[in-house]
Amino acid sequence: YDKAAYMTAAKLGSIVKVSESTVVRFAIELGFEEPRYRIGDPCVCTDRGILERLAQMSEPYGTKITIDDRGFGIVEQKG
Repeated sequence: YDKAAYMTAAKLGSIVKVSESTVVRFAIELGFEEPRYRIGDPCVCTDRGILERLAQMSEPYGTKITIDDRGFGIVEQKG
């Protein structure tokens, strides 16, 4: 998890063999603030901050991520 948090959507997608739009669309929150019995239960994340951070970290690599009104990340690859 620590390494994935700092990867671009493209890099993470290539490692797990999915498209970068899939990585962004299904950003997962593992619930580290939840009670012990719920930690690690994946759920769709509603925190826009995660996508905003991913978008910011992806820009230097030529990937633009915009967040729509529903909270989905739209990935545009330059080039």
